[in-house]
Amino acid sequence: MSFMEKLKTEDMTEGSIAPKLLVFAFPIMFSSLFYLVYSLADSFVVGRFVSGNALAAVSVTGNATYLLYSFVGGINMGSSVIMAQACGAKNHVKMKKVLATSIWVLGGLAILFTILGITLGGAILRLIQTPEDIFEMARAYMTIIFAGTLSTVFYDWLAAILRAFGNSFVPLLCLIASGVMNVILDLVFVLCFGMGIEGAAWATVISQASSGVVCFYYAWIHFPVFHLKKNELCPDWNVLKKILLIGIPAAVQDSIITVSNMVLQGVMNTYGTIVVLAYGIVSKYELVCMQVGDALGNAIATFTGQNIGAEKLDRVSRSVKITTLLNFAGYAIVSPLIYIFAERCMGVFTNDSQAIAVGSQFLRVYAVFFPALGILILFQNLLRSAGDIRATICMGICEVCARSAFSLGLPLFLKAAGLPLVSPFTWLTSMLLGLFFYLSGHWKKKRLL
Repeated sequence: MSFMEKLKTEDMTEGSIAPKLLVFAFPIMFSSLFYLVYSLADSFVVGRFVSGNALAAVSVTGNATYLLYSFVGGINMGSSVIMAQACGAKNHVKMKKVLATSIWVLGGLAILFTILGITLGGAILRLIQTPEDIFEMARAYMTIIFAGTLSTVFYDWLAAILRAFGNSFVPLLCLIASGVMNVILDLVFVLCFGMGIEGAAWATVISQASSGVVCFYYAWIHFPVFHLKKNELCPDWNVLKKILLIGIPAAVQDSIITVSNMVLQGVMNTYGTIVVLAYGIVSKYELVCMQVGDALGNAIATFTGQNIGAEKLDRVSRSVKITTLLNFAGYAIVSPLIYIFAERCMGVFTNDSQAIAVGSQFLRVYAVFFPALGILILFQNLLRSAGDIRATICMGICEVCARSAFSLGLPLFLKAAGLPLVSPFTWLTSMLLGLFFYLSGHWKKKRLL
């Protein structure tokens, strides 16, 4: 039995490309959807059984919490990229070094950002001009979410490592279980114990911690690379440098993109609680719909990492064409459904007719541009996994500048009617830049191991 078989992984350096991408992508998509169950369950229970203001408070914390999580996520991405290349090269020693190093760096960052999130949460909410009638609820919710940072990072780290091996099924099973737990705890804490918005936050934290524990148990039992000896637990500085080479630009990119999202959120907040409520619900559906592109993007990230490690660049080029077609096929189903049932989608979370009307306008515009978002995610993941740092940084800067410019410019000329166009125009602009970098071919020279 080969090393890859012992690890129960998917070797993406051999065989037909499309089936491997699809088999790998579907569990990721469903994992991401169940991950969203955390926030969607919170939004549904809070909106239906607490108040509309409470739902707006949950919604407004999204970008603020992601701002600090994005840095940890970037380092996690760096670990995953290096692990995928080591896995493609079948370098067992290097895989253990990546595992040990990532434990140290991500554990330290999780503790740091827990402290920062709890202490700076209120200041961030003030910065984005959170309405006073929802400020205290938003701060209470965000404080509890940040208190659970370690549990969130723990699961995300395990899922990223397993996916770098080629195993995307186990993280899905763990999230299904924890998603069900989150819904149950939401109802128990909010309805039975009357804990309000704080109960929804605690349900999220407890469910995330549970998914991490279950995932680690499985990994420890079935994946020998996790059995690190005492002398293997020390961080490897050469590996750390490579992780940071990918992770820091990815973290900075995600952070500054989040800042641009906060600029847009700040503009939304000036239009009042109704718009904040509508945009918060739309953001939930945006996250759901982008899972088609995100799943394919994650699939091509692992595919790219393994094949670059195995020095099979021709397979990477072929995978881009196949993934692009799969992206359009996926959104040929998703986009029409969102466009047709926009009002019903909004009505799931709120009965406010004004919020439903405003949100439906957003959803219909977004539906038209979702394919561009999927292609943007594809290029981001491919270039990052190839190690083309310059390209991903440029794409991040482009996205920030575009979203900030559109956030301030479109409402200036079109008033509130310009708000639904901000994100779609940003996706299209960044996607075209990603296409340029891919066609340039510089990514083919960026192998890290």
